[in-house]
Amino acid sequence: MLALLFLAELGSGFGVMVLDISGGSIFQALVPDGLRARFSGAYMVVNHGVRRLGGLVGGALGAAIGLREALWIAAAGAIAGVLFLVASPVPALRDLPEQAA
Repeated sequence: MLALLFLAELGSGFGVMVLDISGGSIFQALVPDGLRARFSGAYMVVNHGVRRLGGLVGGALGAAIGLREALWIAAAGAIAGVLFLVASPVPALRDLPEQAA
């Protein structure tokens, strides 16, 4: 059981790292220079704010219905996020788009 938890955390950490690096590269290519700092700040507030909110909701859900059931819901949510990405044009992206004028 401990090995599965380790593998889940390792995979989750790797996924967040890939998201942050690839998302940052795409944003840097698309956002004009004059707006990049504002866009980056707004993105970080939303991204990290949602992570904290998800932790609070997960904790409340675990307390209300139990840890095992809350973890199953979290796993279903993670799979739904991957399915959303697979259906998007991002996996076929080979070159970064040109910066908007």
